[in-house]
Amino acid sequence: MEGNMDRQLYIGIDLNAARAVISFYRSDLSEPKEAASVADSSRQEFPLAVLRMNNGKYYYGEEALHFRPETEGEATFRDNLFAIALLDPQAPEKEDLFRLIRRLLYFRKHYEKDRTIPYDLTITVPAVSVEVVSLMEELRQDLEIKREHFRITDYRESFFDYISMQDRSIWKQDTCLFVLAKDDLTTMRAHRSVSGADRIMEVEQARIPFAPDVYDDDKALDQFVAEQIKSALKGNTVSGVYLIGERFEGDWRHAVMEAIGTNKRIFIGNHIFSRGACYGACRMRTVARPQVRYECEYRIRSKRFLRVLDHQKTNYIPLVIPHANWFESFVSYRLLYNGTQHFEIWDDESNNTQEPCDILDLSDFPKRPEKGMYLDVTAYPMSEKRLCIEISDGGFGAFYESSMKTWHFEIDL
Repeated sequence: MEGNMDRQLYIGIDLNAARAVISFYRSDLSEPKEAASVADSSRQEFPLAVLRMNNGKYYYGEEALHFRPETEGEATFRDNLFAIALLDPQAPEKEDLFRLIRRLLYFRKHYEKDRTIPYDLTITVPAVSVEVVSLMEELRQDLEIKREHFRITDYRESFFDYISMQDRSIWKQDTCLFVLAKDDLTTMRAHRSVSGADRIMEVEQARIPFAPDVYDDDKALDQFVAEQIKSALKGNTVSGVYLIGERFEGDWRHAVMEAIGTNKRIFIGNHIFSRGACYGACRMRTVARPQVRYECEYRIRSKRFLRVLDHQKTNYIPLVIPHANWFESFVSYRLLYNGTQHFEIWDDESNNTQEPCDILDLSDFPKRPEKGMYLDVTAYPMSEKRLCIEISDGGFGAFYESSMKTWHFEIDL
């Protein structure tokens, strides 16, 4: 890395319904570091809670939990801010969530005092949906972060991002992850395969709930987790196993270790998803040709091109980013009007004998001479199956003012 890239700060936030974890990574750090609570340096999880005082004062996170008993009748308390904001984007809890995330980002001053240097922010969530993408896009705009410095991933991709930055011996075969919470065990298995010249990795995920009393019973928990590990490993060649969750740090794991067996590298820790979010942003910015490529149902598998004529030569301009997550693909172009009001969309850039898959007709087109208008084209997927294309009248300097007209189209991917 050169220049400012040596100082590029990568921030990963693990965001679920009730709490957030924030990690920071830079090239001079051996691994990502988590921000800790000011009140308790051992606590690295921040509750997504707010306490709104009647006098206009706000408390967030642990402060909201701390002062809540003392302010009964004098304040409004809300927790699970992320979950509420997803259910009702108009609820005030959305703004509370954004304020809390801004407060978490203040911790970056410990790693980069120059606020003029942009940082890369990745938000990782349990699962990605259209609602999550919409909410995170609002957050990006609220934080005034450019698209190229902002990512959204789910936990599976963060797991991939984490292990792909580790020694290859860990993921040369399948790699398993077990995340232990108070009422469920989440399992993931990263499987590597070869498709042509590409090395591809996919991650399978399952959530297994258990009775609340199991978590605090060492023997019952040992047996339950051991059975799930045996089931996950059965029939698979596994080189690395990650055990994530504070509960794994006890000395009760006798059946668990026996179930994992030998000839595997075992790691016990926490916060793998926020760290993976940091690593993923770093890898995308600094690794030109990654050793392995991640695949999942969020990826764009189709191609779409806009056919244009440039000095009598036919060109095909891509409208989607190949292999990107659908919510990360965003392209824009400025074209010079050539006299036609019809745009052809093709799914192949090489075979000129086929038919276009879509034709876009710009109705109510303003009267302009050829080369008397710029057309601004923007394309972004609305899901892995639908693409939105917007074409706007960009005017032509002082000669022709823009009509402010925008044509909106949606096509299949």
